[in-house]
Amino acid sequence: MKKLTIVLAVLGLVFAGSMNDFAMAGEVDILINKLVEKGILNQSDAKQLIMEMQKESARQEDAVKRLASETATETVQKETKAVESKIPKWVQNTTFKADFRLRYQHEQRDDSGKPDRDRFRFRWRMDADSKINDEWKAGWRSTAMTPTTPGCSWFSPGSIGA
Repeated sequence: MKKLTIVLAVLGLVFAGSMNDFAMAGEVDILINKLVEKGILNQSDAKQLIMEMQKESARQEDAVKRLASETATETVQKETKAVESKIPKWVQNTTFKADFRLRYQHEQRDDSGKPDRDRFRFRWRMDADSKINDEWKAGWRSTAMTPTTPGCSWFSPGSIGA
């Protein structure tokens, strides 16, 4: 929340600064036109002065944007480090993997006298591995399969051939 407040404040300053430049540009144009009318400045000097002011305004706007970007980046980095320091290292070193397999199987049994068989089979696996330290690693795996898949833990011992 603090990060969001700082970023919004910096963006507000950038926006307010750019609006102020537009207002000031209008006032400066009026003053330069008055100086040209009174003969103090000629037209080419006036154009050159306006171009220099536009370049300076663009330079200042770029500097403010760069500062806002740097401030936002620093704030995010500080808050990320603060959050990471609260999380134990073994949690930071934990990785998760998962995969899913879906398969359609058709068995045509012409010569056996049994009817053809159509079935969908699936397998879902999820792993979690954590590096405790340089010497120890812990892991966990969960697997779910189609109940009719041989080797599945849902089979009763008597249903699998001996």
